[in-house]
Amino acid sequence: MIASSLALLIIAQSAGAAPLTLGEALAITRKAAPAALSAEATEDAARARAHAAFGPYLPAVSLGGLGRYDHANFAPVVVGTPFPGASAVTFPFVSSARYSFGVTVDQLLFDGGRTRGNREMAQARLESARADRDTTTASLELATATAFIEALEADALHRLERDAGVQARLRVEQARRLYSTGLRPELDVLAAETLEAQAVLRERRTAVQVERSLQRLASAMGVEKGGYRLVEPNLSAGVEEALAGERQLELAASRRAELKSLAQLVRLAESSVDVARSAYFPSVALNGGVLATGTDRAPGPFFDVSAGLTFRQSLFEGLQTYHSVEAAMADARAARARLDERARLLQLEVVQAALAVKEASLTFETARQVSDRAERQFALATERYHAGLSGFLELSDAQALSVQARSQEIQARAALAIGRLGLRRALGLPLVPRDAS
Repeated sequence: MIASSLALLIIAQSAGAAPLTLGEALAITRKAAPAALSAEATEDAARARAHAAFGPYLPAVSLGGLGRYDHANFAPVVVGTPFPGASAVTFPFVSSARYSFGVTVDQLLFDGGRTRGNREMAQARLESARADRDTTTASLELATATAFIEALEADALHRLERDAGVQARLRVEQARRLYSTGLRPELDVLAAETLEAQAVLRERRTAVQVERSLQRLASAMGVEKGGYRLVEPNLSAGVEEALAGERQLELAASRRAELKSLAQLVRLAESSVDVARSAYFPSVALNGGVLATGTDRAPGPFFDVSAGLTFRQSLFEGLQTYHSVEAAMADARAARARLDERARLLQLEVVQAALAVKEASLTFETARQVSDRAERQFALATERYHAGLSGFLELSDAQALSVQARSQEIQARAALAIGRLGLRRALGLPLVPRDAS
């Protein structure tokens, strides 16, 4: 099962660096993550119990039989009269055989609603298990999507530092040539070499971060880490439309699996009240059967057909039924309170997620503007350095500022993407829009 569920990942690994989209990563998570498999098995168990709860509505048919052979000397036998008033009594061994078999049928007619309540409870457990599976899947998908974005962020930062390292090495070579011709002081060479060493250090650190992020992604997906190239998704599609409607909170409440699960738990608690109250009522059952018996002396079977009605009513159980009903009603009130509390928290979650996206969007726009300005400043500093109007320290400062600004832009873009994932999760929407990669 796991092998088939990892088909997409195996293809990516066999190609060495095949693309892996966010949608494919989520599909692998749903099929391979142990928590997802556990939730699916729990739902299957609840479904089987729901089917079993229907059993009392059908008659119970059983077949029984008995075969017996006796060889004993329990019966006395008079064999003669040797003198008047006396008799000879012996106990010889006598063999006998007998058999019997029959079919019985029992059908419950009335039990005060206990069977119906048990079936409602089993069905509610099934619906709750299904909603819990959806909740688990949504949480796993959010963890995978977050790890996916973080891996993209780590890769972008690594490529940024790698490019900065290449530029730093070129600066060292250029500084050495200018120093050898006497156009620049030795200080420029030392500063360029220091900048190169720092760039190499940052590049190595980001390379380690890439490996860690890919490992976290593989762990979230429930697979071993393989070689694949992540494709950046377009998570902006559909978010604005999702926020536009006035009924979003109501729609979110209808979409969130957590609330569906809690609603089924309320149904379960209410059904348990009916089951507890059923003890106040009698149980009535219809039973019948056919019995066939025979012996070795009369091999032909003798048939006995019977039918009856069983009635049972409990008169006093030490107020056990009363207290059971009170406890079930209290459990129902607690279940309703938990549902109301989770619905209230859901509204807060949606509002906070929307504000987080708004804040991340403003931060990203600011970071992008800062990055553009830092890039222009670096280009101007490069022109001034080549024209001999400034020293290498000014150039190195401008380059460091440019790298830092681009790094902040990458981080802000990742934070915005993660925020949008959280918003879609809060709204109960799919994490990957239809038109996203």
